[in-house]
Amino acid sequence: LVLDADLECFVKDCLSVALSTWSNSSSRQVSSAVPGLFKSVISVMRTSTTESMSIDAVILRVLEQPTNRKGRYIALEALLKDKAVGAKLFDLGGGSALIQSFIEGISDSESVARPIADLMGKLLCSVREEMNAKAGIGVDLSNPAGSKKDRRKREKQLARDREQGHVE
Repeated sequence: LVLDADLECFVKDCLSVALSTWSNSSSRQVSSAVPGLFKSVISVMRTSTTESMSIDAVILRVLEQPTNRKGRYIALEALLKDKAVGAKLFDLGGGSALIQSFIEGISDSESVARPIADLMGKLLCSVREEMNAKAGIGVDLSNPAGSKKDRRKREKQLARDREQGHVE
């Protein structure tokens, strides 16, 4: 889908409004409407073939936000819901420079510490899932470690297999 210039300009303006309003609104109603606006902008941008409207462009635009802005991290977390965005975010953010910006954000403002921690956890999970998928490894991440009972069963089965010489 190729967007005409007016629609492209409108979508970019909506993105700017969403990013600037996320952290600066004193109205709860406005703040609660921003995630929906952002999701709508992203869904339009996903259908566009214009390079300036790509997800990469959105990621870069979000990363330009100051590290003390809560909206920066909420927007990045929303983008992570797409498959294959984690590694792209890590690459576009400069790898370790991205992690450094997260640490700076935490040290700059306590109000963004929780969204940053949530984002970091989800980013690591996303990158791990992408790496596993590339390697052809299917992993159930709904309960990565399993329950204690499940782990004990696996440990007992592994011990039995070793005793029987099935596992080296």
